[in-house]
Amino acid sequence: MIAHHQLIKGWLPTLAFCCMLAALFIGGAQSGAGALFPNPWDKLAHVVFFFSLTLFLSSGFNFSAVTTAILSLLIGMLDELHQVWLPGRFAGFDDWLADVVGVVLAIGVIYLRKRS
Repeated sequence: MIAHHQLIKGWLPTLAFCCMLAALFIGGAQSGAGALFPNPWDKLAHVVFFFSLTLFLSSGFNFSAVTTAILSLLIGMLDELHQVWLPGRFAGFDDWLADVVGVVLAIGVIYLRKRS
């Protein structure tokens, strides 16, 4: 039971976080990736993705909420900068703001979870 609990608390969130990073930077560089979610659903996809990424980052690496938020926002910024050089992709401040919303919601969940 303890080994199972450690797997869920440590390795699985870390693995999920790494897979999400790969999907973001490798999968997002594939042709057609920009058309995966049409407007306005792309903003919801950003919120959900960065909400999940932030939770996995916090659970897998056990960073403080502030460090987790900064790293998640930095990843979002790097993703937008990465899109500048990809054909058919466009960096957008509105996309990064959607990332911010996802991160803030996740930090709220983290705070409530630690508080209870």
